[in-house]
Amino acid sequence: MSYYVTLSKEEQTQTLANWFPQGRAFGTINQSDSLARNFLRGLAEELVRHDDIMFRTLEGLIPALDNNDDFILDWERVVGIPDACFSEDVTGLTIETRWLHVIVKLAGLNIQTQSDYVALAALFGVVVTVQPGKEVFDIEGVSAEMPDLYTARFTIVITFDIADPLAFPYTFPITFAGTQSAIMECLFTKLRPANCQVLFRFI
Repeated sequence: MSYYVTLSKEEQTQTLANWFPQGRAFGTINQSDSLARNFLRGLAEELVRHDDIMFRTLEGLIPALDNNDDFILDWERVVGIPDACFSEDVTGLTIETRWLHVIVKLAGLNIQTQSDYVALAALFGVVVTVQPGKEVFDIEGVSAEMPDLYTARFTIVITFDIADPLAFPYTFPITFAGTQSAIMECLFTKLRPANCQVLFRFI
């Protein structure tokens, strides 16, 4: 599927013909069986081929558009994949998943607010709730992770709306949900403010 307006060979031929001045000297360019018209068709064929190459290149420059693989390696390099959160081994990953990883890395560049964290997880189809630690502390009180109000003020509590993917027993075959949440945990930990800790919960 192309996201750009393209011309057929005959449409491109007519576009070229429209540039010629009117009059007897160039009258044959609009005759379908003339040498002049066939000459323009030859030029038009190259223009159609050029447009196809150009549009494929433009589409490949946009992450995940049509899930093509023309520039996936370039995009992975630009956003820094592989890293601590995304494995270098892409064996078994679909091109859609690899593009998703690129988009998630791009989306994480400006993460700041609670809604930013929620939106980032949503890209993976994961639902999370993000709360300030003080809010949780006021409700639940002292815990091992938040032994006092000072610690709570510098804590972010992220609750995944899925079962703990690291809990036993596993249900086989293991679904991709475990990998998704593990990547999210890694990203959230890296993206957190330097003076805060992140607590992960699962429901």
